[in-house]
Amino acid sequence: MINGKTGKNYFVISHDSYYNQSLADMTMYPNDPANKPMFMYTWPDVRTFNSGISLDDKYVLDLKNTLQLTTKASFQRDGVESTFGYNTLQMYYPEMTQFQNRVLWNVNGKYTHYLKDIQLKAGAGYGTRAPSPTEAYGFYLFNSFDNYDYIGNPKLKNESSVEGNLAFTLTKPQYSVSLEASYFYFSNSIIGKPNAGLSSMTLGASGVKVYQNLNHASIFNAGMNTNYLFLRYFHWRNHLVYSLGQDNNNAPLPLIAPFSYSTSVEYLNKQFSADIDLQGSTKQIKYSAEYGEDQTPAYFILNASVGYDFKFKHAAPTIKIGVENLLDRKYSTYSDWNNIPRKGRNVYINLKINL
Repeated sequence: MINGKTGKNYFVISHDSYYNQSLADMTMYPNDPANKPMFMYTWPDVRTFNSGISLDDKYVLDLKNTLQLTTKASFQRDGVESTFGYNTLQMYYPEMTQFQNRVLWNVNGKYTHYLKDIQLKAGAGYGTRAPSPTEAYGFYLFNSFDNYDYIGNPKLKNESSVEGNLAFTLTKPQYSVSLEASYFYFSNSIIGKPNAGLSSMTLGASGVKVYQNLNHASIFNAGMNTNYLFLRYFHWRNHLVYSLGQDNNNAPLPLIAPFSYSTSVEYLNKQFSADIDLQGSTKQIKYSAEYGEDQTPAYFILNASVGYDFKFKHAAPTIKIGVENLLDRKYSTYSDWNNIPRKGRNVYINLKINL
C-alpha cells in the first residue's frame, strides 16, 4: 500500500490478490443394493485467481467542497480443475473451455459540499463483476428457498452496473435529518431461470434453473433518518426505507424488502437508561413467485430495555435487561426461509464489564 499527498490530493494506492478453491461432491445411494451409487461434483473443483490494483484519491477544493475518486482494475482467471467435473459440464456446454480470463474494473466518484449545518453528497459509479463459482460452474445445486436445482453457465458475461446516489444531511443541536437515495441499472444481470427441458435431480424439486444474463435490471433505494432531542433526556429516532427492484420485463426481483420502518424513544440520565423500540414493515406486495417468494403480511414488533452503568474503582460494569417482541407477535419477514416465524417474546440480561 502506498499513500501520500500531492498538492490538494490525498491518495492511497493498494494491491490485493487472492486464490480460491471451491469443491463439493455428492454421492447418492440407491435403495436397491443391486444398483450402483451415483457420484457427481456439485462444485467441480473450481479455481479462481484474482489480482487487482486500486486507487483512492481525495481532492480538497476548499473548506466546503471535496471530490473523491475510487477506481480498481482486476484480472481474474477461473475454471474447472477436475477433468471429471469438466467433462460433466461439457454435456451441457460442449464448447466451453476449461479455464477463462476476465478483466474487471470499477470507478466511483463522489462530491461533498459542506454549508454550515448542511451536508450534500452526490455520487456516480460504474462497476463489473464476474459470475460466482456457483453461477458459472455449479452443477445441480439445490436451493430450498425456491425448491429448484441450479446449474451454472460458464458462458455468462460479466455483470455490470451504473449507479447514481444523492444524500442530504441537516444537523442542529436538538435534531438532525438525513435523506438518501440511490439507483442501480444492471446490464447482463445474472439470475437463475427455469429450464423446462431439464429434469431435476433432487426428489420433490420443482424443476431446474440455469443461470443466465438478463438484458437489464434495476434497483431503487430511498431512506430517511431523523433524530430529535427533547426534554433534555429523551432521544426520538426514526428510520424509513423503501426499495424497488425490477427485471427486464418489469417483474419484481427476488429478495427486495418491502417498505420498512422503525421508531424508538430513549431516556438517558446519568447512569440510567431506558429504551422502547417499534419495528415493522408493510405487506410485501411486489414479490417474485418465479423465484420462490410469496406474499408476506405486514407486521410490527415492540422491544423494550432498561440499563444501568455502575462505577467502581477498577471496573465499570453495565447491566441491561430487555424484552424483544414484547407483544409475542407471530411474524416472518420477506427473506425468511419457507416463512418460518421468527422468535416470539424473548427476555435477556446482558452484563458488560469495562476494566
